[in-house]
Amino acid sequence: MPEVFAVTVQAGPVLVPVLVGVVVVWLLALGHREALTGARALTVLVTSAYGAAVLAVTFFPMTLVLGRGAAHPGWLASVNVVPGAGLDVRNLVLNVVMTLPLGLLVPFVLRARSVAGVATVGLVVSGAIETAQWVGTVLLGMTRTADVDDLVANVTGAALGAALLSVVASLAGPALERFALPGSGLAGPGSAQTGWGWLVDDPEDTDDTGATAAVLGAGASTPTTAAARSAVPKIRSPKAAYGSR
Repeated sequence: MPEVFAVTVQAGPVLVPVLVGVVVVWLLALGHREALTGARALTVLVTSAYGAAVLAVTFFPMTLVLGRGAAHPGWLASVNVVPGAGLDVRNLVLNVVMTLPLGLLVPFVLRARSVAGVATVGLVVSGAIETAQWVGTVLLGMTRTADVDDLVANVTGAALGAALLSVVASLAGPALERFALPGSGLAGPGSAQTGWGWLVDDPEDTDDTGATAAVLGAGASTPTTAAARSAVPKIRSPKAAYGSR
C-alpha cells in the first residue's frame, strides 16, 4: 500500500443514513411531546432535506489525502480573510442563494424571528461550515478553502430569506403557524407551547395572565388568583412574530 493515498467519499452513503436518522428522531421527539402534526412533519422533512443538501454542496464529494508524507496546505494558505480578494461573482451569488432558504426556515424551527436574529443564525452556520472546510483541508487534504466572502454572502442570504418571510407572514397571518415547531419564532398559541423553558416564548411576548389580549379576545375572563395564573400556559399572540398587519 502506498504511503500516500487519496480517498473520495460520495455524499449519498454518508448523508442518506444521517438524514433518515435525524428525521426519525425529530418526529419521535415531537410525537413524544404530543406536538406532531402533518404540517410540522412537513417542516421537519423540508428542514432536514435542506440541511443535507447544504452539506452535500459544501463538503462532497470529499477527497481526503491520507498517509505518511501527505502534503496538505498550510493554515494560512487555506483561508482568505481579506474581503473581495479574488472575488468570484458567480460563487458569491450561489452562496447567497444557498442560504436564502435558511432564512425562510429558521423562524419555523428556532426561536429567532427577526432579520437580525436569523442573520446571526446564518453567521453561526456559515462560520461552522467554513471552519470545518478550513480544518479539513489542512489536516485531511479536503481541497476546500475558507473564504470570508462566502461568510458574508451566506449571512446576506439568510437575512434576505428572513426579510422575505416577514413579508409573507404579514400577508398570510396565522396560516403559517401550523407549520411552526413548538417554541419557534412563528409558533402561535396552543398546548404545544407549554413545556421546558427553552420551548416557550420569551416573557416579553406574554402578559402576567399567561395570554395576550389578542388571544383572549374581547369579553374573555382572565385568571385573578396566583394559582389560576400559574395554571395558564404562557402563550404568544400569533401576530407577535412579525407585528400586526
